[in-house]
Amino acid sequence: MSFPKFKDFDSGVNDLIDDDFDLKYSLKIKSSAPQNTTITTNTSFSKNCDSLVPKVSAKWTHASGFTLEKLEISPDCKMTVETSLTGGQGS
Repeated sequence: MSFPKFKDFDSGVNDLIDDDFDLKYSLKIKSSAPQNTTITTNTSFSKNCDSLVPKVSAKWTHASGFTLEKLEISPDCKMTVETSLTGGQGS
């Protein structure tokens, strides 16, 4: 008979709690804008919980089938762009 293993025995309390509980708080607001545009603002606490971290993203759809799925700007000025195209013309 083998003995049980306690692999997390020497882990810190925060490591054990982070595995079981999500302590992140965020506020997500979606707003409709003109010209088939949706603007999403996502605000959360920083890792030290001493400041707010906002992210702004937009989604825009054109009648031609082109969609700007995500245009996101983070607080450190990093930009993420995702696009899609549907309904192309066939022969």
